[in-house]
Amino acid sequence: MRETERQKRWAAGSITAYLCLVLILMLSLISGTIASVRNAHARVMTACAMEQGLYSLFAGYDRTLLGQYELFFYNGGDKSGVWKPETMSRKVAETAGEVLSPTASGMGILSGSLSGGQVTEVYLGGYRLATDEEGSAFSRQICEAMKASLGTYGIQQLSQKLRGEQETVKRQEDGQSGYEEEEVLKQYEESKQPEEGTEKTEGEGESGNGTPSEPDQKQPVPEDFVNPIEVIQKVMKMGILGLVLPEGQCQVEYVLCGKNSDQDNLAGTVNRLLALREAANLVYLAKDAQKQGEMEAMAGVIAASFGVPAAMPVVKMALAVCWAFAESILDLRELLDGGKVALFKTAESWQLSLEQLPKLLETGDQSRKNAPGGMEYSDYLRLLLMQKSGKAVTFGAMDLVEYNMRTEQQQPGFRLDCCVDELEAGFTAVIGKREYEITRNYGYEMQGAA
Repeated sequence: MRETERQKRWAAGSITAYLCLVLILMLSLISGTIASVRNAHARVMTACAMEQGLYSLFAGYDRTLLGQYELFFYNGGDKSGVWKPETMSRKVAETAGEVLSPTASGMGILSGSLSGGQVTEVYLGGYRLATDEEGSAFSRQICEAMKASLGTYGIQQLSQKLRGEQETVKRQEDGQSGYEEEEVLKQYEESKQPEEGTEKTEGEGESGNGTPSEPDQKQPVPEDFVNPIEVIQKVMKMGILGLVLPEGQCQVEYVLCGKNSDQDNLAGTVNRLLALREAANLVYLAKDAQKQGEMEAMAGVIAASFGVPAAMPVVKMALAVCWAFAESILDLRELLDGGKVALFKTAESWQLSLEQLPKLLETGDQSRKNAPGGMEYSDYLRLLLMQKSGKAVTFGAMDLVEYNMRTEQQQPGFRLDCCVDELEAGFTAVIGKREYEITRNYGYEMQGAA
């Protein structure tokens, strides 16, 4: 009887012990689960706080820069243009703290959570500015803005058009070989006088019947004849701006030339356009049979007036150079007056007759023609820009943006060197009794966390 009671008590104790052990295990499991959940919750809070901090920072992009140039950059400098990274760190810390703190007044997405926390340290791991890597972020955003406005198909069409025009210009420049302006006009000046210092050999100067022959004599020309080469040579020495008289603020021209004054940038651009148009016009003159005949006839008259008929080919080349130059002056005047000029001339789009050359400055504008299917001034500027390196164009464009932001937008301390495109930041937070550290990368490319 006693043995049976002892066994019963032992069994009851074993069951109790087992139940206690199970309860302890369950409590340990629940406690561990709760700790794990709290830890996971804290990590989620930390990640959310960092994301919120960076998002809040980058939401403070420069509105003027976006409105004027469609560029997303956070200005990390002060009003005087001094780089202030600590301002960005403080902004991230403030926003992250609002997310972590349980006492935040509705500012954070997890405000009111039972697990409070605070940011103890914020650091910047790295950043990419608009001007870093030769302006790669700046040029990338420009390209993205163009793609958004034109679309992929539009950009492809524009690229094909520009490449075709560039190939045409290259062919025209290659076709100009042999008609270099300075060399042709130098030969022309030399052709005016017969060679001196040559001695006659025996029998030289006698005709076939033994009588002395008369040397070449200058042939008379009509009294009203004006040698157009002499006139155009004087025109060439005039200031190019005085010949074309454009107006405006020279933005693209600065990118092309990079000079310190609008006048220098404009003069440089116009000279490049003049060279481009001269090459095109010379190529056309070389292919037009009628104009070739006109030049030969006039060159014969001019060479005869020098008393050097053999100089006719050189005079003809000088006529072609002067005619192409004068035609190009009218081209530039038309472009800068808002008109269009064909990239490659035809008989219909050619403006100036050979007889009009001496009166280019007096009556030349009466012959100007607008070519409806031609190219505008801005189109020709794009052609010139394509001849420059991408680095040079990017640097010039960045200079212009800074200049306009400082002057037109009244931000005298603005600097693209302080404009942030991408940022890596991290912070340490204390939630409960544990420390949590996190690092994230954020930028206007929106490629997500690092």
